[in-house]
Amino acid sequence: MRFNTSSRRFAVSSSPYSSGRSTMEISSPELEAIWAEMNSASERAQAIVATAFLEDKLTELLQAYLREDADTTRKMFKPSGPLGGLGPKIDLGYLMGLYSKDFRNDLATMADIRNRFAHWARPTTFDTKEIRQCCEKIGFLNRVFAFAKDQSIYNQGPPFPNGWARFVFISNLDSMVGHIIEMARNPSHPRVL
Repeated sequence: MRFNTSSRRFAVSSSPYSSGRSTMEISSPELEAIWAEMNSASERAQAIVATAFLEDKLTELLQAYLREDADTTRKMFKPSGPLGGLGPKIDLGYLMGLYSKDFRNDLATMADIRNRFAHWARPTTFDTKEIRQCCEKIGFLNRVFAFAKDQSIYNQGPPFPNGWARFVFISNLDSMVGHIIEMARNPSHPRVL
C-alpha cells in the first residue's frame, strides 16, 4: 500500500477559552515527510509513526477545547505528565464528550496495536495473529459505511486475509484523523461515530 502524498491544510476554529486560532494545521511539508517515511518503512514503523501522528492530532484537539494556560497545559501534556500518554488522552476526549464510546474504543485498539509493535522484540507484522485480531476490532469505517447504500468498498469482514489487516488499520486511522481534525475545526461536527 502506497500512501497519498497530496497534502491538505486545515484551519481550525479556536476554542471557547482561546484568544486566537488553534495551531492544528497539516502543512504540505509535514504530510509529505510523514507519507514518505511511511512508504519506505517496515510495517512496525508504519504502525508506530501513523499512531504518533494520530496522537499529535488528538493532543491538538484536546488542547483546542481547554482553557488557555500555557504553563498548565505544558505540565499536563509533557511525557511524564498526567496526559503524557495516549491512553489518558483518549479517555479525556471521551469524557469531554468529543467522541463516542465506540470511537474511544477504536482509538484504544490502535494504541494497543502501536504498543504491541513498539514493545514486542519478535518479528511482527499486521498479519501476526494478535495484531490481525486487534485490527478486526476496529469498527470506525464499518460504522461510517453502515449509513451508505453501497458498502462494497469496505465489505471485507473478519477473519481478514493476509495484507487486509494493514489496510484496515491505516484506512481507519487516516479517516479517524480526518474526523478529529474536523471536530477541532467545527465544534458542531457530529460526535456519534
